[in-house]
Amino acid sequence: MSQSDTSLPDARAHSQLTLRMCGFLHTNRLVTILFTLTAVISLSLYNLGLGNATSRSHAHPADYYGPRTSFRDSNEIVQRYPAIDIAADKLAALQQGCSEFLLANTTQKPATGVAPAYTSPITLPEVPKNLFFLHIFPTLEHPRYLCAIEAAAQVNPNHRITILAENASSFELSITSLRAALPRSVSARIQTRQLDIASYLEGTPLEPWYANGVYKNYRADWHKINFGDALRLAVLWNEGGTYLDLDIISINPVDPLSRMMSFQLEGEGLNGAALVFPPKDPFLWNLMDEYVRGYDGNHWGIQGPYLLDRTVKSICPTLASTAFKSPAVAEQQAPVPTKDPAQCTGLTILSTSAFYPISYHTADTFFAPYIGECSLLGRLRTDSYGLHWWNALFKKDPLDYDSIMGRVMRSQCLATVDTLGLERLGFKVGTSPA
Repeated sequence: MSQSDTSLPDARAHSQLTLRMCGFLHTNRLVTILFTLTAVISLSLYNLGLGNATSRSHAHPADYYGPRTSFRDSNEIVQRYPAIDIAADKLAALQQGCSEFLLANTTQKPATGVAPAYTSPITLPEVPKNLFFLHIFPTLEHPRYLCAIEAAAQVNPNHRITILAENASSFELSITSLRAALPRSVSARIQTRQLDIASYLEGTPLEPWYANGVYKNYRADWHKINFGDALRLAVLWNEGGTYLDLDIISINPVDPLSRMMSFQLEGEGLNGAALVFPPKDPFLWNLMDEYVRGYDGNHWGIQGPYLLDRTVKSICPTLASTAFKSPAVAEQQAPVPTKDPAQCTGLTILSTSAFYPISYHTADTFFAPYIGECSLLGRLRTDSYGLHWWNALFKKDPLDYDSIMGRVMRSQCLATVDTLGLERLGFKVGTSPA
């Protein structure tokens, strides 16, 4: 007998009692009519209440992930995650920005996109609904990376999430428990693929650089970092879509974005941790060409943030003069065009709030109690597509459960938090939620 069947005897008993009472009052027709109407309404509401109770007991986990997904699978009936993981009285006492950040995860209202800081007024090419992560390590480097995967899948229900991994079978094994915790509609959009470096680099300016092994003449401990900077460009060149570093926690959908880069320091430095481009975009080709031409594997950032700066300033001086505080290239190796070529039209450079609302230089903010940073949380919800948390800064310092980072993780990737546990994710053991 199903759960709904177990409620039928109570409903029948209630109905029989109503009919006996109606017979008792048959001598007064008006009273009988009124009483019968009242009884029918009462019985209907009673049965409706039973139905609602049954629905609530079988609530789908996806119901608790707010705007991140509206998927509901009738076969998945395990209730696992509360809509808000703090008590109602504590929620009511929070300042506006904190409450807005939390409550946004309990509605189906789409997140508001961020207006581009600098754009050219043309129709942008369509970007495929692909969202890529790269993992160039034999085993999972940090369990907290799973938060990025969950958040991206929950926040972007129109995208397929792909992890290109050096060891795909090992990485897939590391996300088995997370898959089991997520709704099937969400986990089905997450795929792990074996990273084939040679295939992605084939036919690009990066192919001879990789084939002749010139990178081996530079710092060996930076090979993976430099490979990551190259591969993200090659992946987007071949397939198009969105690329995110694994230390970016998604906040709002990336659907509005196209041909996008973002400042990590306002008006001073770009960062390639978040990129959005269609396949075969000519600007990507120029980035790969500059990567090889200016390769220096002994100094941090030459192939990463500085690569984007150099290329924009060299290829698109008009755009650079609008976006950068200092648009000149420090060491110019080629003549700067007097007019931006066609490939510069439609390039978008977003402000730091899009992905880097907490800068590398103010990273202590991640460890601050979130209840004292409600205005920041409010801005995250309205102004940011993602939160880059600078993995290099989190190697040793444990997190408080109620820090900014802790609060964002509990809101954006609660399945990861529940599945992996606090200690594996770098939280202080024994800290209590607020």
